[in-house]
Amino acid sequence: MNKSWRVGLLPLVLLLVSLTYFNRTESSFLWKVSIGATEYGHWLALLAGIVLVRAKTRGSVVATTVALVLFLLPLVQLVVGLSRWDQEFKIGLGLTNASDKIDVRYRTLFLGRHDAEVDIKTLTFATHAGIPLQLDFYPGNAEKGTSNPWVVVLHGGGWNSGDRRQLSKLNHHLADRGISVASVSYRLAPEAKWPAPLEDVRDAISFLKNQATTLGLDANRYVVLGRSAGGQIAESLAFRSTRDAGLRGCIAFYAPSDLNFAYRNAKEDDLLKSPGLIRDYLGGEPIKSATQYQDASPLNHVTSYAPPTLLFHGPNDPLVWARHSERLFARLQEYGVPSALVSIPWATHGFDYNLNGPGGLLSTSAIDRFLDFVFKQENERASL
Repeated sequence: MNKSWRVGLLPLVLLLVSLTYFNRTESSFLWKVSIGATEYGHWLALLAGIVLVRAKTRGSVVATTVALVLFLLPLVQLVVGLSRWDQEFKIGLGLTNASDKIDVRYRTLFLGRHDAEVDIKTLTFATHAGIPLQLDFYPGNAEKGTSNPWVVVLHGGGWNSGDRRQLSKLNHHLADRGISVASVSYRLAPEAKWPAPLEDVRDAISFLKNQATTLGLDANRYVVLGRSAGGQIAESLAFRSTRDAGLRGCIAFYAPSDLNFAYRNAKEDDLLKSPGLIRDYLGGEPIKSATQYQDASPLNHVTSYAPPTLLFHGPNDPLVWARHSERLFARLQEYGVPSALVSIPWATHGFDYNLNGPGGLLSTSAIDRFLDFVFKQENERASL
């Protein structure tokens, strides 16, 4: 190779990391690297810029330049696409006020957030087989004597793992805005099968409503939010709770909404070993446990009475196909449910790990606007 085209080790590493922007392979390592490349890419771009200035060969210059462009691509897409997302968000939810726009503060990318971390209370809300089920309660920072709206957060983990302490920065952010948060544990597969997690979340909500006065909660204003497996549970609960006037909305990140669809399109050796995971969760294959698959699929429970719903997904997700959220959004729109799908082109599974990354900025701002909208609504749903 001509010496002028030799590529140094650091430029080569930066190039390889940046190329995971395109990653859709079922590799746990590459999936995690792709989160770093896209949601921390603005920081990596600074490193690439320094390396580029010091590059001494054509090969290093070319490799570092390509890496720099790819690291900045999510930020560029965010800036270019924000007005489109904002318009789709407003149309889908029927918003008319200018203050309801998705307002991204780009300085957060480098300066971070300054949300106060609240003191967390761990509470036991139920007991099964002598084992306590607990939730972490984040009290909203509001004036004393105020009854706060609240969000029930359900963790991911493929139904057989994960815990309520996942991705807690959003919980602190919401609490700092005066919205209380309950991050809930639920029983896991294979010991606990569907609908055990749904029952656990219902128990947690009943507990919180009964303790509303003590905890400073408004029992008639809450939203469910779930990620991945927790999103399936959140959607299932939301679309069945047509008589609960207190449930104001549902938020789901990269959630599987049709378990039959998920099973048919999964491979035994995929990243999650999905077919076995689903069988453990639902008690067998679809032909054996057809009722379970039907019942556990939120898509099957959408009606015109479903609460406003906000969905997040990205086409680069190697764990849960983005078609799940696309199909669910189409069903919600078919029934006239106020709903929005924020489809983020660079996003992979877990893209919201960094609240200060491009995906984290977009999703957190959209959540803030969504909660402002649903919590400010009058109690017209109470009369349904």
